[in-house]
Amino acid sequence: MDEFVEHAVSLLHEQEAWLAEHGSEIREKIEQGYAAAQRGELIDSDQFVPGWMEGNELGSLTSTKHEQLSVHSSGDRRSV
Repeated sequence: MDEFVEHAVSLLHEQEAWLAEHGSEIREKIEQGYAAAQRGELIDSDQFVPGWMEGNELGSLTSTKHEQLSVHSSGDRRSV
């Protein structure tokens, strides 16, 4: 049981460090996404979900306004 708790605490510390390191990038992407949504530039889930579920690099997608949008996934679900 002690090993399990130690591992859980270690993972928690890794996640906290990763969030601290990438916090400004995460906030920027959230702001960009929110602004795009406010402008009506949304990506259809039928375009996004299949690649995301497979953890693939998604490349460019077309928004509902037919603009090219770059979307990347590192396969690490912590990335935004």
